[in-house]
Parts: sequence; structure tokens; C-alpha cells
Amino acid sequence: MHRSRSLFVSVAAAMALLACAAFPAYAGATGPVGIAIGSVYAVPGALAEVDVRLRSDGRQLGTLRHALSRPATLVFDTGAGTPDCTPGTAAASASFAFMPAGCAGAACLGIEARLTFSGATPNDVLAYRCRVRLPADDVGTCEHEFGCADGEATLADGTPLGLSCANGAVLWADYASGERPVSIAVAPRSLRVGEVLAINVDADEGFAGQYSVLGADELLAGELVKRPAGSGETGFTLAAVCDGAAEVRVSLYDEITAGCPGREYFVFQTHVSETVPVTVLPGPACAGDCGRDGTVSVDELITAVGIALGGENLLACPSAASSCSAGIGVADLVSAVNAGLVGCPAD
Repeated sequence: MHRSRSLFVSVAAAMALLACAAFPAYAGATGPVGIAIGSVYAVPGALAEVDVRLRSDGRQLGTLRHALSRPATLVFDTGAGTPDCTPGTAAASASFAFMPAGCAGAACLGIEARLTFSGATPNDVLAYRCRVRLPADDVGTCEHEFGCADGEATLADGTPLGLSCANGAVLWADYASGERPVSIAVAPRSLRVGEVLAINVDADEGFAGQYSVLGADELLAGELVKRPAGSGETGFTLAAVCDGAAEVRVSLYDEITAGCPGREYFVFQTHVSETVPVTVLPGPACAGDCGRDGTVSVDELITAVGIALGGENLLACPSAASSCSAGIGVADLVSAVNAGLVGCPAD
């Protein structure tokens, strides 16, 4: 596990470096405009948003023409017939076209962006953003690199400028192996204070993280966090200690393997089940009636004392606790003794 954590940290650091594409060095007032194509992660078959940023070095730009080239493994035409691109807020106007002209689908090898600017051009500003589709099948590589095919820029006064480009990439991250459907069965869905609720959880085998019951800690008491037994199934038995309504669900927190051939790493993921409404009604006013038979026996009093001292679980006698309490105090024991001596009140 230590090795997996180290590998995950190393990959996370690499991801951070990739996300920060370096601009070329400043080359003077009439030097080239810096262009940086961002790097992103996406799942196979999905759309990935690729940012193209520019460095103005404080100069007020007039126009920008930039041609973005793609690797053979990606598709620029996402089905609309026109580039799925939007300009950044610094652009006064923009147009986008596939290259070569008249192409469609996989025949489109690039996108030409034309932008105009009418005001100040901030440094490291988003020039435009395009969406591309990753291949759905394994193509034997994780990285799909973009490049700058062509382009130029001008200052606001028309002075021509060149472009200096830093390439980017879409990195294939296959998270499909981490999908874990979680289903729960909750019974009963309506109960009284002092009664017991059962939650059965069913998830895929091989799960090594932890299960947590959510949305019930104010009304239910017991063990709310568990590790799986190995089969993917587990269960919770909780005591209803306070009346009210709850939205019960179970989350799974796990470390799973992600990536693609040649680039595998570990990530943490949380999966949450469906939500099940549960209603807890006020319980009968008979403290210590563990068997809910209308009487409090000596054995039940001994059980209540054991719970108060920490030797017994509250599930052994939930009715011994006062309403909205996850434990048994002196006042609860006195109430249980009184009920044992004079009997439980009528419902």
C-alpha cells in the first residue's frame, strides 16, 4: 500500500505539471506571442475540453490566428459539423473552422481559430477552448498530443507578431474499473424509538475501503462505519433513539486502480447508494422494557446497567435510553427501576 500511495503522489505531481503548460520566454515588444495548449484527463469515448491560453507580455493585441493540430487518435468533429469551440472573455469576436476546408469527421486534421481583441489583453488569458472526443477503444497509448500547425498575431496598431507554442495533450484515464454499484435494503422503514433498524449493503466483490451510513446519526445509534467482510456484502444494525425523519444512504470509500496501458495509478473514490426514507416514531414510555412486552424484569435491569457501564451495546436494550440519547445515564436507570417496581404505563 505504501508503494501505491507513492505512485499515486508521483502521478498527481506529474498531472499538475502537465496542467501548467509552460510559455516560451519573453522575446521583447515585437517578439512572438506565447501560446500554451493545456493538458487534460478524460475517459475513453468522452469529450475533453482543451484550453488554449496566450501570453501577451502586457502588450495590447489586435488579432490572433492559430491553427490547432490533432493526433490521429482523436476526433475534432464531435457531430455538429463545425468546431465545438468557444472564445475566452478577452476576445471581442471569434470564428472557428475545420482544416482542411470542407472536411468532416476523422478527415478534419485541425482547427483554425481567428480572434480579434478590442481592449487590454491580460497575460496568461484563455484564448479559446475546444472539445474533442477520445477514442472509445484501446489504441495502445494514453497520450494524445496536440500541436500548433500555424498562426500569427498582430498588435492593436497592426504590427505583425509571430507565435511561439507549447504543445499539450489529452491523457486517457480509464475510471471504468472504479465503478461500484451500491444497493441497500432497509427494514423496517417505519419504526419506533427503542426498536432496531437493519441495513444490508450489496456491492461488488474486491472492495477494500469502508462503508459509512449517512443521514441517520441524529436518529439512530450504533456502528455507523464498517469495513467489508470480503464478499462485497455487509450489514448495519442500528437502534432508533430519537423520533423524526431521516434520509438514509450508504457510502463506499475505496482506493482503486485507474489509468490506461502504460500509465496506471491509484485514486480514491466515493460511491453512494440510493436514498431510503426512514421514519422513527416516538416509543412507548417504558424505560428498560428490552423485550417490549410491557414489563421490566430483573434481567433487563441488569442489561441496562451493563450498557450504562460500557459492557453492553445499546442494541441489547435500546428502550433503556431516554429519547434522542445514544447512551444510558443515571436518570434512565432510575426510570427503568421504577418501571420494574410499579409496571409500565398503559400505551
